[in-house]
Amino acid sequence: IPFRKVLFTMTSGNLLALAVYQKVGPFREDFFIDHVDHEYGLRLNSKDFNVIELPSLRLNHRLGRRMNTGFFRKTFISHTPLRSYYIVRNGWVLATLYKNTFPTVRRLVTKWIIKEWLKAIFFEDQKIRRIRLLWSATKDALRNRLGQLIEK
Repeated sequence: IPFRKVLFTMTSGNLLALAVYQKVGPFREDFFIDHVDHEYGLRLNSKDFNVIELPSLRLNHRLGRRMNTGFFRKTFISHTPLRSYYIVRNGWVLATLYKNTFPTVRRLVTKWIIKEWLKAIFFEDQKIRRIRLLWSATKDALRNRLGQLIEK
């Protein structure tokens, strides 16, 4: 079966060697939801383990709701406002953690974060709530406030 080495992959449907897990440690619970798998893959790579994908295998996995932008038949995945908060907050933390080890990750994560902001401003519902949460996500990342967000 053809495979490829990657920096990270989603943890849904993956296999992890117990001996490797014992050397590298557990998944980050303080990330709570988004980028948990990305961080773990980067940590594995930074400790000279390989993350391998089998591109011919498919997993039926829904990440969010598919939405239409109304422009040139472009679509995007819409998440709840709270989920977007975690994408942005944990993304900033991830980019900071691995900025020296994997500089390309910082550019990739920055692109994802910009997309979340653009979606919130131009295409999503609950714009005010989304923008407030995205701003909070950025501040929380800078202050290294992780874990589950308790909304007031």
